[in-house]
Amino acid sequence: MLLRPAFLAWSVLLLGATAIPSIKPRQKTCLPPVNQNYSASISFTGCYTDDSSRILQGGSATPRGGTAPQTCADTCGLSGFTYAGVEYGSIRSDAQKQDDGACTMACSGNSSEICGGTWLVDIYQISNPSPDPVPLSGSVKPNCTMDPLCSNPICDTSLDPVTRAKGLVDAMTFEEKVQNTQNGSPGSARLGLPAYQWWSEALHGVAGSPGVNFQPSGNFSYATSFPQPILMSAAFDDALIKQVGTVVSIEGRAFNNYGEAGLDFWTPNINPFRDPRWGRGQETPGEDPYHIARYVYNLVDGLQNGIGPANPRVVATCKHFAGYDIEDWEGNARYGFNAIISTQDLSEYYLPPFKSCARDAQVDAIMCSYNAVNGIPTCADSYLLDTILRDHWNWNQTGHWVTSDCDAIDNIYADHHYTSSLAAAAADALNAGTNLDCGTTMSDNLAAAAAQDLFQNATLDSALVQLYASLVRLGWVDSEDSQYSSLGWPDVGTTASQQLANRAAVEGIVLLKNDHKKVLPLSQHVKTIALIGPYANATTQLQGNYYGTPEYIRTLVWGAEQMGYTVQYETGTGINSTDTSGFAAAVAAAKTADVVIYAGGIDNSIEAEAMDRDTIAWTGNQLQLIDQLSQVGKPLVVLQFGGGQLDDSALLQNDNVNALLWCGYPSQAGGQAVFDILTGQSAPAGRLPVTQYPANYTDAIPMTDMSLRSNGSTPGRTYRWYDDAVIPFGFGLHYTTFDVSWADKKLGPYNTASLAAKASKSKYQDTAPFDSFHVNVKNTGKVTSDFVTLVFASTDNAGPKPYPIKTLVGYARASSIKPGETRAVSIDVTLGSIARTATNGDLVLYPGSYTLEIDVGQHYPTAEFTINGPEKNLSFVLEGIKKVKFEERPIPEIIDPYDVLINVKYTGICGSDVHYWEHGAIGSFVVREPMVLGHESSGIVSKVGHKVTTLKVGDRVAMEPGIPCRRCEPCKSGKYHLCINMAFAATPPYDGTLARYYRLPEDFCYKLPDSIPLKEGALIEPLGVAVHVAKQGNIAPGNSVVVFGAGPVGLLCCAVAKAFGASKVIVSDIQQTRLDFAKKYIADGTFQPARVSAEENANRLKEEHGILAGADVVLEASGAEPAIHTGVHVLRTGGTFVQAGMGKSEMNFPIMAVCGKELNFKGSFRYGSGDYKLAVELVATGKISVKELITGEFKFEDAEQAYVDVKAGKGIKTIIAGLD
Repeated sequence: MLLRPAFLAWSVLLLGATAIPSIKPRQKTCLPPVNQNYSASISFTGCYTDDSSRILQGGSATPRGGTAPQTCADTCGLSGFTYAGVEYGSIRSDAQKQDDGACTMACSGNSSEICGGTWLVDIYQISNPSPDPVPLSGSVKPNCTMDPLCSNPICDTSLDPVTRAKGLVDAMTFEEKVQNTQNGSPGSARLGLPAYQWWSEALHGVAGSPGVNFQPSGNFSYATSFPQPILMSAAFDDALIKQVGTVVSIEGRAFNNYGEAGLDFWTPNINPFRDPRWGRGQETPGEDPYHIARYVYNLVDGLQNGIGPANPRVVATCKHFAGYDIEDWEGNARYGFNAIISTQDLSEYYLPPFKSCARDAQVDAIMCSYNAVNGIPTCADSYLLDTILRDHWNWNQTGHWVTSDCDAIDNIYADHHYTSSLAAAAADALNAGTNLDCGTTMSDNLAAAAAQDLFQNATLDSALVQLYASLVRLGWVDSEDSQYSSLGWPDVGTTASQQLANRAAVEGIVLLKNDHKKVLPLSQHVKTIALIGPYANATTQLQGNYYGTPEYIRTLVWGAEQMGYTVQYETGTGINSTDTSGFAAAVAAAKTADVVIYAGGIDNSIEAEAMDRDTIAWTGNQLQLIDQLSQVGKPLVVLQFGGGQLDDSALLQNDNVNALLWCGYPSQAGGQAVFDILTGQSAPAGRLPVTQYPANYTDAIPMTDMSLRSNGSTPGRTYRWYDDAVIPFGFGLHYTTFDVSWADKKLGPYNTASLAAKASKSKYQDTAPFDSFHVNVKNTGKVTSDFVTLVFASTDNAGPKPYPIKTLVGYARASSIKPGETRAVSIDVTLGSIARTATNGDLVLYPGSYTLEIDVGQHYPTAEFTINGPEKNLSFVLEGIKKVKFEERPIPEIIDPYDVLINVKYTGICGSDVHYWEHGAIGSFVVREPMVLGHESSGIVSKVGHKVTTLKVGDRVAMEPGIPCRRCEPCKSGKYHLCINMAFAATPPYDGTLARYYRLPEDFCYKLPDSIPLKEGALIEPLGVAVHVAKQGNIAPGNSVVVFGAGPVGLLCCAVAKAFGASKVIVSDIQQTRLDFAKKYIADGTFQPARVSAEENANRLKEEHGILAGADVVLEASGAEPAIHTGVHVLRTGGTFVQAGMGKSEMNFPIMAVCGKELNFKGSFRYGSGDYKLAVELVATGKISVKELITGEFKFEDAEQAYVDVKAGKGIKTIIAGLD
């Protein structure tokens, strides 16, 4: 999210007095409400600056109803204060008197009055403070000792959190409820409910944000600032991450106990670092979803004080859900970007970190993102927020809530243009499952939305109950009784915390180069260092973004001097500078030094929120300066700072650049940590958490392309799909050497049945254990060092192509392995790590052979194992144009509780199937990966999910092959067949039904009565098409109908027209054999067009069949341009034309005839709601017979010949028998 400038920050109330009144102890009975008639007598003292130290020390709060001098003074005076300060900006004061006219900003509660200004505060003296001061009702914590709040269930500690929260929400007026949907929730003065600021930050330490206040000095003036997540993740140390989370939450809770922070923190950022240009990649744990999943699990565990604790220490918030990783690239801004993501990539890459956070770590809050996913803004996407997050991941416990990113709900309307109004945007977000608006779109527009009945009041109540239940669990209401109430300033910035910050930086630093001269670690003979570059004496640059105020920041100059070196420091150049005027001084310093250290890279002027990079090459003239330094003849070490990687090819190839380290953003301990590594006090063992791409990589793929796999015209992404890296993911050198061997003499073989049985004992199959692999790590060098064991798996035959190059399946960090020591390391691998994601999003454990390798860039021994599977799912697969094969694939698993597994018995061949077989594509639908053919099928239910109620094993069903998303606008409006995200069988990239087994949702399987044989059940699909066509034509009894095209769909259109009561049905086709069949089957008459104009053919058809005024309805099922023209001319005035056949994408059209006769012209696509059911009824009742259409039948093993025959035009409908 984008932090607002100071002048747009939140309204605040400053409180001060000669003496701070004490808080009265909690009473057994409720104290009466405060005197509502109290009015402070005030006099203006003056306008003061507000930018370093606070003039009033009594506390601060966000007032209800906005700021105004009298309102603020009344609140302060009631609490016994003798001074009140009012401002509109951030909270800092240095008591420097200003000209009274300097304060000019209008009050948020009364625009006719003045409330300080930017960095300015108005001070008022109160002459009549209350002689019986009461706890400040608008302060940080609720006052459960005094009515009206005391008598509300929210203060009854004997009740559960939901009941307590519900009691509070039930007591609110509608307006109060609406106003408390914003991040700066004003509370309720009427109920005695204080305001609460939900927006606090703690990405790598308690950070500046609307909910966090750092005092200018003294207590709570700083917090521990850890390295940016991208650097901490490079440690591959789960225990470290949990420790960091623990410290951050302890400090956050301490800040909260003294009114300086909220209780929920909007961290971590767990979007995978997909594209190297992303400005916020620095905030993430890297590019690998498995690594990120483990990182976030451990971080949330530390932050919340356990997995799903009853009373969290703080609330963590995983962001940004989902598919968010673009800021502003070539005009594609995050606020309106629509991320087009395949089901496979979504399930495999973009969602797993959030699944780990929500389902496994049970985080209390999730943030939805600015972008849309496949056309739907995420904060308005019920599929993401409810179906996936709450239902599939069981993230529905007490006090779990979703916040929008800041102003993301406004973006639904303003940038995505998804709704017609802000009111609709607010309602859509609420209905989709967004509880809280970081912004005011909800609070400003829900009243208007309610007036339009766009949401139910119960939905608003439920959203607020979850929010306040969260605060109850956190102890906000019962703060004095909380288990965390003793935390305070002594718990912030402790020696142990500062040491942990240094350790986190040390463990993450990655050694990328250390040539044969072994310049690192620095020799004891080194006395003088030339420290050159824009990072040489950097301070806040070392923190990256989303940082707080640390007690100190150790610069590189400081680090060198602490080690006893004489330092010659020159900036030389800037991060993005082209000015070479500093080169001479830098080179001169280098000539007089024992070692030259260049500290550069990128910073937040290059990569930042709202700013993506336009290059991944070294910026400005830094490489030019490094090259000149390399020619001095002194040992040269380059330190690369920044979150995103730079193309280091020039440095790796330059023999005079002796060593290269990536240091990320090491934060407060930066200089100390870097020199700990440079001097050898600590040995580097970090591993790159991202791929370092060549600079020209960004020329080959747009940032907006969300796909992971190469598609032939663009390269793949991440180490799993891209193998031409400058420096690969997971790379990292050491000061010592290691020998790694497998302790296990033999791995496997494994059997899917036994693995499944073992997995049934786990809560989730993907987290069930696969096996533990054991390796021996021996330090064969002379330096004590940590070692990160990375285990990758690969296969070239398990499951369908393409195969990922390799996949990280496990890792472990072994600490302080001494020279000569051998350390046993165990790597626990889960089923989900070995499994792969299918095109439909399923996680599949494929039988086959696998290889395990350790580390990156080394040549340690590999290990092999096999997974043997049970019964296979024999499938008829299209590999290329007219290239098919039978392939054994895994049997689909029941994933959703409403899923049904079907043993496919018969499949009809459709023209689209033949087109894919012959051409490999239909329009933009191109077969890029092997695809199972077929979609007109029937079968027998083999297995059902536990929530299936209408079907049982053994039922015979017709199978509707198109599965909609159920969440887009067409789906929600009842036209699911027009779903923009339809997963239709045998339409790339989705597999078809020509297999032994196929999985469908329960409601897309239609039970066949005993009167319909399975063979005929396969024709329900084309009959459903015909039903939809006829319904589009509004055929009524007595209508005359002309059908163009006597193929299977055309013939079935004739049959449906007759069943609907048409008195005369004429069919037209160019093939006489088809016309003869049609006449025998169902048609009242036939027509074979001549080679004359369409108008002449139309007139002849009308004359021959006695419909001189024209037909009532035309159903066009051929897609041929001459037939379309003839159909238009054959219609009567006001008649209906339905186009179902698909021919050329563009053609000439008789527009004058359509307009002149005011024809009703409609399109028809597949089948819609109720069409399949009606098709079954028509056959079951004998109104339509389909058995005559089946003119060819083939065994499954002869499927290819069936396609050849259909292409040759043999017969009407050919079907392929299935397998047992």
